[in-house]
Amino acid sequence: MNKNKKISIILFVAIIIIFIIIGSVIFINKNNKNKNLYNGQNNNENISETYKNISESKQISFTKTIDENNKIFIAIKDNYGYKEIVKNGDTYYLDDENKMYYKYQSNTTILTEIKEQFEDFYSKQISKGKDKIEGKTYNYEEATKCQSFLFNQDLAVDNLENATTRLYYSGDELKYIKTIINDKEEIMKIDISYNVNDTYFDIPNDYVDGRE
Repeated sequence: MNKNKKISIILFVAIIIIFIIIGSVIFINKNNKNKNLYNGQNNNENISETYKNISESKQISFTKTIDENNKIFIAIKDNYGYKEIVKNGDTYYLDDENKMYYKYQSNTTILTEIKEQFEDFYSKQISKGKDKIEGKTYNYEEATKCQSFLFNQDLAVDNLENATTRLYYSGDELKYIKTIINDKEEIMKIDISYNVNDTYFDIPNDYVDGRE
């Protein structure tokens, strides 16, 4: 066997060994990542993606529904915001019965409300679990000392040690938010869209200012 052939064989073997080492490192890292996820570490992938989408999106509609008589709908596009609250069968902000609208000057809280709720959740220590809602099992991400999404403010507590929030996902889609206050629970169905119809921000021509 000549010298050049020996060198070629040695190089070939060396390359094979390098590929085996690289493959082993990738496999070990992947297994460790999956193990950490299973043990409840690094487990905020869903909320990270939801928070990122909501923070960066220029338009979003967000609906929280307890039942048909109790829900909140928020639509945002650039610097326009629309919020409709149905509580115990009553609708607020637009008075459709009397064709009136109510304008709140220097009040842009609607534009940041959703983002701030997710920011509060995202800032907490997050754990992971599984739970059933309406007979279907969902993965959830849980934050203690959190009541930011609470609809019924009568349940709110001053001591956040008694408040826990869970975000339920089907795949990467947020489906429900459950707030647990002491021994009481509030479950809301969630619908998010990143495509908003401009008509939400139009006040009908025949509506008058309710304050006049």
